[in-house]
Amino acid sequence: MKSFSGDKKTTVDIDNLLSGLRKGRIGPASRIISILEQGNADDMDRIMDEVFPQTGHGWVVGITGPPGAGKSSLINNLIREARQEDLKIGSILVDPTSPVSGGAVLGDRIRMSSFAADQKVFIRSMGSRGTLGGLSAATLGAVRVLDYLKYDYIFVETVGSGQVDINICDIADTVCLVLIPGAGDAIQAIKSGIREVNDIFVVNKRDRPGSEQVVSNIRNALEMREKHNLDDNGWQIPIHATDSLLREGISELWDSIKQHKKTIQKTVERQDKQRRLATQEVVDTIMHKFKKEFLNQIEEKIRADRTIDEIINRKKSPQKVGNEIFSKIVADQFSFLQMPEKEIIKSRNGGKRCSIKKP
Repeated sequence: MKSFSGDKKTTVDIDNLLSGLRKGRIGPASRIISILEQGNADDMDRIMDEVFPQTGHGWVVGITGPPGAGKSSLINNLIREARQEDLKIGSILVDPTSPVSGGAVLGDRIRMSSFAADQKVFIRSMGSRGTLGGLSAATLGAVRVLDYLKYDYIFVETVGSGQVDINICDIADTVCLVLIPGAGDAIQAIKSGIREVNDIFVVNKRDRPGSEQVVSNIRNALEMREKHNLDDNGWQIPIHATDSLLREGISELWDSIKQHKKTIQKTVERQDKQRRLATQEVVDTIMHKFKKEFLNQIEEKIRADRTIDEIINRKKSPQKVGNEIFSKIVADQFSFLQMPEKEIIKSRNGGKRCSIKKP
């Protein structure tokens, strides 16, 4: 795959793609998402500086739940409902990445090939790349690219292990937890969902035996919540029984998604959620930069001080050594932050690492 980082030509490539993105072209959007998937922080910074100020239009709908719950088929039917209203729809489908090969099945786009000719539907499969919580690092970036292009609703499907995906709760405006009858982890998913999802429950494959029991279990759990299943924003959590293959219950689910948007769009709770996400992104950026600039130096210091020998010889635990080094880093970092900018010497050529002059 072509690299998009590291030289002047790369900057020109990204600039050309961003120029195409401003014109609303899908090709450049797809290539930009591919760049984001490569994980280069400098490229992401350049792209987000352009994209982020023009976002805020799209409503992000998270579809999460255990494997085999029929999430992709559900999204496929929800797209059909939305297109009947001539809405512009994006869909990011996150598939699990193999820990051995690093590849992903990416079969969701195959299942949604019926929208290939629809210019108002964008579907993209992405690998989770081992990310905990079922989201790849580039998922949020891809969502914002579609938001920039003024997609009305953006569906994000995530992998799950029977419990609700915490990450999708962070980035989605509406979260639908999809369960199916007969799944051994359904009860645990309900318990987790009650705590984390305040939006919509879906019991898919309702033709299976036990579907009514799953609905009853959810309802009982909701009734045990404080305020009798009513949040501060006035939203009462619905439970929808659906059948994706027969397209039953889909229109009612779609209506609930739209109603949820109408109910919480301007609430204080949603604003607080956006502030939490923004804070987390800033922290993540700082930590990424810190790791990039200083991790090698920290590793070299550990080797040079022979602290690993102390661990191997059982003189100190890894935790004690880690805490000691962290204390030194914190002290040095405070000193570093107080230094004038001209004292910070960084060399990005010749493989030289960042060096810091002591005051």
